[in-house]
Amino acid sequence: MRTRNNEIKIRLTDAELARLDSMVGKTNYSREGFIRSMLDGYQITEAPNVEMRSLINHLTRIGTNLNILTSRAFGNHFVDEPALRKETAELWELRDDIRRMFIPYIRPRAKEENHDE
Repeated sequence: MRTRNNEIKIRLTDAELARLDSMVGKTNYSREGFIRSMLDGYQITEAPNVEMRSLINHLTRIGTNLNILTSRAFGNHFVDEPALRKETAELWELRDDIRRMFIPYIRPRAKEENHDE
């Protein structure tokens, strides 16, 4: 059974419709979802671009791997040092990539700098 039984019809000019479509196109919402979210007081933001989505997925994977490694370390009292170093190095590299892409005025760390400190 539908929970939304009330339908409204509004008329928009071509310019208003183009503006609405442009705003909705920058998000992951449908027109209806976009309008409902605005009515509910949500701050609508643009959907992340492909590069950002890829970075978020990469960070999630690294975080999951680090979480597994630390859980094993606490449970077994054994630290898989090579795996921990690998994931930590990947995390530092990804952080430097993010800085280069999104904060261009910050210099990335030198490659020879020790990230283990």
